[in-house]
Amino acid sequence: MHFTDYHLPLEQITSYLRYEGWQLANENSHWLLFEAFEDIEGKPLQIALYRDPEAPDFSLSVYHSLRTLTALNKKTPDSILQDILTFNRDILEVRVDDAADTTSVSIEKAAKQIHELKQLVLYGATSERSRRQHYGNWLPSIRPTLDEFAFGHTVAGSFGFRLEAKLVGNQPSDKPTFPGFEPKPMSRFVMERIMRGLAATEQAVSETNTRPLVEGYRMGFNSNMCEAIANISQDLTKPVRYNIKWSRVFEVPDDLMNIRQIEIHDVHRRYLEAASKELAAQETTFATIKGVVRSLDSKGNPRSDDVVDRTVKIYGGPPSESWRQIHLTLEKDDYLTAIKAHDEWLTISVSGYLSRTGTKWLLQKPEGFQIIR
Repeated sequence: MHFTDYHLPLEQITSYLRYEGWQLANENSHWLLFEAFEDIEGKPLQIALYRDPEAPDFSLSVYHSLRTLTALNKKTPDSILQDILTFNRDILEVRVDDAADTTSVSIEKAAKQIHELKQLVLYGATSERSRRQHYGNWLPSIRPTLDEFAFGHTVAGSFGFRLEAKLVGNQPSDKPTFPGFEPKPMSRFVMERIMRGLAATEQAVSETNTRPLVEGYRMGFNSNMCEAIANISQDLTKPVRYNIKWSRVFEVPDDLMNIRQIEIHDVHRRYLEAASKELAAQETTFATIKGVVRSLDSKGNPRSDDVVDRTVKIYGGPPSESWRQIHLTLEKDDYLTAIKAHDEWLTISVSGYLSRTGTKWLLQKPEGFQIIR
């Protein structure tokens, strides 16, 4: 790769220089001059960059800057390029080699995979706020976290995506960030959670047991994240490869230090799907449901004082969540109220412990059943 053939964003170069200890020594309407270190004569080394990326000689100034950095750091040109492009972001490469043409994929598959990667980030951030096994179809407002992620260039040589977690700002005015001086942003925590979940998936297959995934939900995948990763691999004949490149801005936790690439095969997908169902079944939260009575079923006289199984199906849900069919069992007085609500199609409210077993939602220990309008 020739330096002049690679377009490097000015903001990315200047942020990298600041991180490496270079100081902005001078600037004008045309140039930014950075200085750092000293040569054998005691003079500071300098790097000059055009301010305007559209300037005719901008690429040439970048070329000379990269040559200086290559010589100073005793690294290959490719290493310096990757350092600049990724120093302030974690990058998860997702490679999908399932088509005869590895440079493209159908629009339908691409849209599905992008959607599932977005779901992976959303539910990962949700778990950082409240570590639950399952979240149904509800998500809190986490738009700021989603804005910390971006899609980069697709992976060369195969079809894929680059999910980039931006860890610090990349504007020229930003102050440099050094390991240990700033708290880790949410985007890093989410990326760590994704990699722990992928590692737990490998372990689950190795142990032929969903236990690593199910028991590891607090730091790894919740039910929804298991489902997202499984959906990315669904209907594919070849594995999906996940490769992580950690930013140097923050230290990598010990348990993730040696994890670089993980392949998800069809057998992994099956364990993910099973773990997703187990986690969803385990999730129980106290909630207040509002909705309408869809149907009633009594195994005996509902008005008797005998012990009778009185089952009600409600179409409703907690506030801010999408509605679904919920099953619950009521005592006599509440069941009679449910009959009235059903006959007159009135809205009811009831509280209890909401959980899901497979596709079935249950409200256990119901209390406060009442008609509200």
